[in-house]
Amino acid sequence: MNIELWALLVAGIMTYLTILFQQLNMSASQGSAYSLSNRETPIEETPLAGRLRRAAKNGTEAVAVFAPLVIVSQIEGVSNAWTEYAAIAFMIARVLYLPAYAMGLVPIRTMVWSLGFFALPFYVAGFFIGY
Repeated sequence: MNIELWALLVAGIMTYLTILFQQLNMSASQGSAYSLSNRETPIEETPLAGRLRRAAKNGTEAVAVFAPLVIVSQIEGVSNAWTEYAAIAFMIARVLYLPAYAMGLVPIRTMVWSLGFFALPFYVAGFFIGY
């Protein structure tokens, strides 16, 4: 498996873990009855619960952008230094983002997010350079 696919796998695992931690935290703070409900009644979130919910949303959005880039580049057989380094940067950002956001590490969380966000256009550039 090449670096780009490893990065996609790690990003998917981190997205899953973020959602899992968010749900476990919600169940612990709101109780299992709320977790099993339709969740139609708004709840008062703890600061940690809010950060985990936002991190889960962000992770899902980020992987929704990264995954097609990796899939298309793999189908087209494009892999070069640009795509590899961009994938590594994205993967590192996703691994660091969850703890940085959960712990409320401002501005580190934003810097980590920026690393992942700006890795995406570099990945696209690498695709077109190698196509």
